[in-house]
Order: sequence, then structure tokens, then C-alpha cells
Amino acid sequence: MMVPKRNQAGFTLIDLLLACAILSFLLLGTAQIIRVSCAGLELNRNAAGAFEDANHAMALMVREIRRSQAGKLTIRSATDLAATDLDEVTTEFYWSDGKLYRRSGGVTTLLAQNVSAFQVSQGEAAPLVRLRLTVANGADAVQLQETVRPRN
Repeated sequence: MMVPKRNQAGFTLIDLLLACAILSFLLLGTAQIIRVSCAGLELNRNAAGAFEDANHAMALMVREIRRSQAGKLTIRSATDLAATDLDEVTTEFYWSDGKLYRRSGGVTTLLAQNVSAFQVSQGEAAPLVRLRLTVANGADAVQLQETVRPRN
């Protein structure tokens, strides 16, 4: 009959179970950190997308107003602007149902979604036009403001 030796090298079952428990807690903690990081990344992407939409819409409106004739620029309401360029093409920008639209040549295109505010007003000196655009995405909001002078 063999007598087991007391000083054998190796791990006991208790040691292995304890190591597995510690490792599982570490893995759970790491998974939680990764999940929170991914959620934060998604929020940043959404906010960046809202900013890109607002920036693109504002740049397009500024360019169209600068190309328009000063005498043929009409602020129809606080949320509606029409501008006619040298080729006599009228472009309209208007806000409806949280969206900003551009209508030109009978074609309407969506410029930005989630628009919480759009204001058009006359600047201090005619023919200046002041534009204010706010795009909201959840708790984040981006507000852009420009003062534009049309072509004389």
C-alpha cells in the first residue's frame, strides 16, 4: 500500500476554486467597464453627428444667403427665409416639426433633424441677416449663430 506524501507540490481543490472565484469577479468588473465605455462612445458619436448636421446646415444657409441679392431676401417669419440669387433662383429655408428644410427649384431637401430651435431675424444694419440654429440630441444641444450679409 502506498502512503501519500504530505509535502507534495501543487494546488488543492480549494486553491483552484478560490482562484476561479477571484478571476470571475475580475472578468465581471472588466466587462462592466467595457460596457460603460461603449455607452459613452455611442453618446459621443450621437453628439458629434448632431454637431455635423448643424454645422453643415448653417454653412449651406450662409453660402446661399451670401450668393443672394440684398433686395431679394425675404424673412417670411421667424423660422422661414427666402433668398433669390443672381440667376433668379429662389431658395427657401424653413423649420417644421423639428426638422430644417431647404427648398430650391421645387425640390425640398432635409438639412438637419432634431432641430429644437431655428430663428431668422434682421441684423442691426440692413441687409444683415442673423441666423440661430439649435440641434438637440438627448441631453446634448449644439447652438450655432451667424450674421450674414447678402450680395449687394
